[in-house]
Amino acid sequence: MKITEATWMVLDTETTGLKPKEGAQVIELGWCIIKSMAIEGSANFLINPGKPIPPEITKITGISDADVQGEPMFGDIAGKFFPEYSSADFILAYNAKFDRDMLEAEFTRIGSTLPQKLWLDPLIWARTFAQNPDNKLASMSKQFGVSLERAHRADADAAATAEIAMKFFQWGVEEAAFPDDVDQLKQLERGWRAGNMAKSSREKSIKNTMTGEPGQYAQNVFDNYNRDRLMKLANRGRWGK
Repeated sequence: MKITEATWMVLDTETTGLKPKEGAQVIELGWCIIKSMAIEGSANFLINPGKPIPPEITKITGISDADVQGEPMFGDIAGKFFPEYSSADFILAYNAKFDRDMLEAEFTRIGSTLPQKLWLDPLIWARTFAQNPDNKLASMSKQFGVSLERAHRADADAAATAEIAMKFFQWGVEEAAFPDDVDQLKQLERGWRAGNMAKSSREKSIKNTMTGEPGQYAQNVFDNYNRDRLMKLANRGRWGK
């Protein structure tokens, strides 16, 4: 399936916390629909979680108990979300696992199931290629010249993610880094994620070279050198450069 011809749903959630298994719930859900590399529509809903919003969440998002009073609960808006989610060829979200886990928990809470879809995550692209200090959505927005005046609101974050993803994807195709095929790009994402995890582990290993006996120190240096060398060779082979 060609990404340039596909229908994407780009979504974002704002929540009462970070861990759905510990009771975190969605308080805002926003999305954009992209068809053939153009934004065709969008939607946004404030959601009443049925419990107080923690003050630290209000500080980050600006969403208060007063804002969600009288707003629908998740089960009331699921019927509006479900058709657009189901009709999209794939889903895209910045730090996708978080949003997917939150939505799966919400659908479970209402006695339903979030349909299985292929999700792409521009955060993985950023960690692989962008070389920003933090790779946050705000940093990527600045790098790609995308407006993000209302960060940590679902509609604004979804719109910014959509614009960044299209620009990032076009850059990736031009640089022969991204294929115009959603399944192939997902396979590459898995490799990039593994590479990013290896890089993080490698950085920890480098710190460990400053401790231990001289023999172990020498072995650690050798191991780190070979990881770096093999990663460079793999990258050159992957991109044909």
